[in-house]
Amino acid sequence: MPIQTCRPSACRGPWAELCCHIGLECSRAVCHADARGCCLALSPGAVTADAALCEGARTSHITLPACTEYVMEQLDLPVAPFCRTADDPLPCIYTTTTKRASACAVRAGEIVTYQIRFTNHSSIQLDMVCICDDISEGVIPSSIRPAPGPGETLKTGIAMGKLGPGQSAVLTYDVAASFAGSQPMASRAWAQYRCTDHCGYTHWGTSGCRSCAVFRLPDWRPVCRCVWRQFSIRDFSRLRYFYVYHRGVDCFKNSCGCNLVIKFGIAVKYIDCHGEKRGRFFEDSVQITDLAADFDPSEFRIRFTDPTCEADDLGLITARFRVTISPD
Repeated sequence: MPIQTCRPSACRGPWAELCCHIGLECSRAVCHADARGCCLALSPGAVTADAALCEGARTSHITLPACTEYVMEQLDLPVAPFCRTADDPLPCIYTTTTKRASACAVRAGEIVTYQIRFTNHSSIQLDMVCICDDISEGVIPSSIRPAPGPGETLKTGIAMGKLGPGQSAVLTYDVAASFAGSQPMASRAWAQYRCTDHCGYTHWGTSGCRSCAVFRLPDWRPVCRCVWRQFSIRDFSRLRYFYVYHRGVDCFKNSCGCNLVIKFGIAVKYIDCHGEKRGRFFEDSVQITDLAADFDPSEFRIRFTDPTCEADDLGLITARFRVTISPD
């Protein structure tokens, strides 16, 4: 904090009083007040330091040697900042951390890829950046990118080097999904860094934590239902062929689970009693109940297998087939 130059013409009596104006000269805008007045009472003797000025006292005493004329050019005193703003020696540090998984729900044993991104939105460089993650198990060590240095782990932090203003660091790794019962696989990630202000002081910082949860899909086994239908064809003489076709699925969910209505059709090609080729279509549906509440039809394939068809002399047709639901 420089003191404006004061020049008394002579020492008057045993002491001289100088009224000086003390201003805060900063490279950027000053917090709160930009200047304050100070009255210095000067007396002959040795010059001594005065800490009262550092605390904003309005009066300070400095002892001066005997003189006929004394010139005080400048006195530099350290002043602690009065507040913390973007104009302080350490500018505002603004960073973001994100963590994403390749899937929001998987089955036990499947591979999940995580990506953690740390971005420096500040106007200064961040040094010694490292990204940490508290995931407990299932990590595939060879999948960590960038590769860990000696002694580094996800929990202790993977070194990412320096990040200039606007730059980002990305850490990725794979996990073989494992679940404790029905609990999701949850973990947190954060970043640590060091920065230096324009006064040369070193500061350490930690970003906010970001959590990510992956839920467990049930270990589905194929669901199978046997379906048979009977219908009559009056002019039936001889069966040529038949097939079963899919007409769509309706899914109804409630507090007890999921009910699935699978709509199908049966096409019968035959020769009538006049020797002409004919075709008849019969449409129906089958309902499958007690499926899990999180059942998603789009993730499963519905198949009609093992079709058979029988016909008697009176034209009674009996069609049988299996409906199979299995993971896609």
